[in-house]
Amino acid sequence: MCRMMGVVSRGPVYYDLFEEFADLATKGMCPIGAPDERGHKDGWGLACFQNGSLKVHMRDAGSAPDASKYYGTAWKIAKLNMERAPRQSLIVMGHLRRASSQGLVAQKFAHPFIEEH
Repeated sequence: MCRMMGVVSRGPVYYDLFEEFADLATKGMCPIGAPDERGHKDGWGLACFQNGSLKVHMRDAGSAPDASKYYGTAWKIAKLNMERAPRQSLIVMGHLRRASSQGLVAQKFAHPFIEEH
């Protein structure tokens, strides 16, 4: 089972939120009887929309707490707080993946998926 985060806000979205979310990659509970009962270490993804436009999107295989790209992406999203005008909204999506099979650990399986039109 994966862990998902969703935020819709006209207020600040602080960097701390992303650090706490990343903690679930190592501390998040998994179903009883799983080979290891903690962790979502098989992929991660973050996306942020500001006023309906995609501003940030990154996803990768591996564990979020071990990925400098995760923290760099989180910082870009948190920095949008300082740059956006009052009343502009942010929509943030986060994903921590736990694969059902080790053969399915790859970037292409990490959400959020973005479809370009």
